[in-house]
Amino acid sequence: MEDILRPEGSNPGGGLKVEFTPLYNVVAFPENVDVELTAAITFKAGARWFVIEVIENTLDYNCEPKETDAGQIWDFKLSGVIRGDSLLLKRALSKMAIMNAFIVKYKENAGLTIVGGNLTERLEFTYKKRSGNGMAGLRSYAFTFSAILTNEPPVYTF
Repeated sequence: MEDILRPEGSNPGGGLKVEFTPLYNVVAFPENVDVELTAAITFKAGARWFVIEVIENTLDYNCEPKETDAGQIWDFKLSGVIRGDSLLLKRALSKMAIMNAFIVKYKENAGLTIVGGNLTERLEFTYKKRSGNGMAGLRSYAFTFSAILTNEPPVYTF
């Protein structure tokens, strides 16, 4: 697994990041009490959060509660656009799509860090090639982390 960073010299307007880790990197996931994790996520030795740098104004977080016969669920989606197109980027995205079991960390605009996914409810990763007008449309990939969760994604303060 590797970081997915903006190409050198691109995206002069800046950008944001999403941090992610494959589920196999996580040893212990703390309890979610009142929409806040009670401790830090514990990684295997040498494991860490990886980074995806996204184009400014393309990061979109939605977590919608829905009622079902089994109770309330949360439809989690975190998406963005990655600038560039290269063989290394294509390989990294393809590996992630095949692996398809992640936990993500995202700092939303109010300054709260949200964690999506856990040891039993993994996030799936999908991506597609984009082209079009403006910075977000030039040689880029749109990606999404998504899952149906049984609890609202917690705030992470560690």
